[in-house]
Amino acid sequence: GKKTAILVKTDDGSLSQTIEVSISGAKQETASIVGIWKHSFGRQGGYTIKQFNSDETGFSREYDPADGGWHGKHEFTYKYDEQLKRLYRYNTSEKTETYEVRELTNITLTLYNITYEEGPDTYVRITEKDVVFPD
Repeated sequence: GKKTAILVKTDDGSLSQTIEVSISGAKQETASIVGIWKHSFGRQGGYTIKQFNSDETGFSREYDPADGGWHGKHEFTYKYDEQLKRLYRYNTSEKTETYEVRELTNITLTLYNITYEEGPDTYVRITEKDVVFPD
């Protein structure tokens, strides 16, 4: 935190002493997982998009030029446990996936897939205009 010098005087006012006190500002705003995230992979410019909505729904979609371009959209619901740093992804077709959230800032999200022992993969926050889906 920020250090602030405080002047302290004794009762008779004769002696003064400076002590350093750590002043913590407003509680730091925790970054939200809600948003659109992009993870780039491979040499040919492949990437995965994950979108987390505020109503705990979302989807992931992959673009892989080495494998025919765009792949289908996988919709899911999710829960994020901030204390445990765990992200639970409930898929419609496959089993539930558990991720360890290794880092979550306003810019990056690093996920390790505990279920399939994949990663860690780092995603960068993007906006809707940064990605154009084919459909």
